[in-house]
Amino acid sequence: APRSTRLPYTTCVQSYPGHDMQYVKNEHKIYRFCRSKCHKNFKKKRNPRKIRWTKAFRKSAGKELTVDNSFEFEQRRNEPVKYQRELWSKTVEAMKRVEEIKQKRSEE
Repeated sequence: APRSTRLPYTTCVQSYPGHDMQYVKNEHKIYRFCRSKCHKNFKKKRNPRKIRWTKAFRKSAGKELTVDNSFEFEQRRNEPVKYQRELWSKTVEAMKRVEEIKQKRSEE
């Protein structure tokens, strides 16, 4: 089964549960860090949008796409499609029609 991944505070890379560090503030805000490099920069109060190697910088500087259709497709792909008899029958008919056209073209 696929394991869930979490995005850390600096969003440098995704990490699996148990492989990152957490810092919890008194107001119950949780910061996750993928490595000690991220944690040290957080303790030095550095802004991730100004640090060039972070994803936050890349998105704010326009280096990386913030809205990409492939990301949405990845999220939609895992949802099961509800079975519809009408759609299924139309698809099968279309496949048969395509085969007929292929045969006619190959004969000519």
